[in-house]
Amino acid sequence: MKLLCFLAVLLTSSVSIALEHPPLSNLATHESENLEAYTKGGKWLIVMIWASDCIACNNEARSYSELHTRHKNGNARVLGLSVDGDLKRDEAIAFTKRHEISFPNLIASPDVVARYYSELTSTAWVGTPSFLIFNPEGSLEAKQAGAIPADLLEQFLDQYASN
Repeated sequence: MKLLCFLAVLLTSSVSIALEHPPLSNLATHESENLEAYTKGGKWLIVMIWASDCIACNNEARSYSELHTRHKNGNARVLGLSVDGDLKRDEAIAFTKRHEISFPNLIASPDVVARYYSELTSTAWVGTPSFLIFNPEGSLEAKQAGAIPADLLEQFLDQYASN
């Protein structure tokens, strides 16, 4: 029952990401990238928006990495989006190393991520962690401001990614 209540709040109407793409860069390579490149490929995509100094992000990061590892060769994958920006890039890199993050990560400034999240979801961005879930066709299916236990995301994938 807990999962059903959670999903009722989490699910959104399908939204295409035909918005103007914010300036994002790959945390590891500094190459310019956009989110759309990750929403293609026939898999569900869970975007974890995080900050290196976010307590909940630090507490949960490893469990999202494990979720990514379990599903990356199957029906889903995780993508990180750090709001640390260029000024805190070193802290963001340290975060990924400290938590042994197995999923790719992009980085942008908090204002860029907040504007993009708000435009994409038609809701205000509250902060980190926040989540966006895209279906295999690249449409936004769900959003969540605040932490989500990895086991609830796993249940979401089991219920929706198998349909």
